[in-house]
Amino acid sequence: MSVSKKTISSVAYSLFLAAAILFSGVPAAQAQTVVIDGPFGDVPLGSMATSAIQVNAPATTAMTLTGMSFAGGSSSQFSVNTTLPSSGIELAPGSSTLIEVAFIPVEAGPASATLVITTRHVSGWSYVTGEIHLNLTGNGVDEQAKQPDTADAGQVQSVLDFFDTAVAAGTLEGKGKGRKAKKRLRAARKMLKSVDKKLKRGKHRKACKQLRAISKNVRPLVKGEAKGELKSRLRTLKKDICK
Repeated sequence: MSVSKKTISSVAYSLFLAAAILFSGVPAAQAQTVVIDGPFGDVPLGSMATSAIQVNAPATTAMTLTGMSFAGGSSSQFSVNTTLPSSGIELAPGSSTLIEVAFIPVEAGPASATLVITTRHVSGWSYVTGEIHLNLTGNGVDEQAKQPDTADAGQVQSVLDFFDTAVAAGTLEGKGKGRKAKKRLRAARKMLKSVDKKLKRGKHRKACKQLRAISKNVRPLVKGEAKGELKSRLRTLKKDICK
């Protein structure tokens, strides 16, 4: 399993500002929850990406992190690598701690969850509780699905080479005369080249759709001695690629 790490510095700074507001004289009933966003971006399936989130206590008030839990439909794809002691994590005024969060995608596509960090601080003669909500997002990427099919692309290139050789030898021409004939010949080659590009970009389904269109339209586009061989090669290509 590959692992990537990054520090969400903006999150740390935002948490610092939010904590300063939360614990600097604002009535607790008006400021109980701090919401921060933490994006992971694209992560390959089976890999783990981690982010270190710095939580700061206000300069003049001690704060204790008392619990951490996940909420949301994709919670199972996120985890916390930091162990929270039974007594919580106590932060002296102005101090900080790092909470490491991980994203391990098990299916392709967007995922999201919320890490809820409960907090406690002393206000006068009583404890005041609060929450930090970290909205986590990530996108699972299937790397194998993105890989181009180089074997199929090689087969298309072979047909393209045959096409160019036949045109150069005069055994394959565009139907019609003059500019119309040249235009149809260019159209046929352009369609073949389009299949090649789609396969190299991993767009197999679209490549198949384009190949079926070529097989259907080759008759009205080209003529000559090599036309039969080209049709045969296209049939073989379609059979091999569009399984």
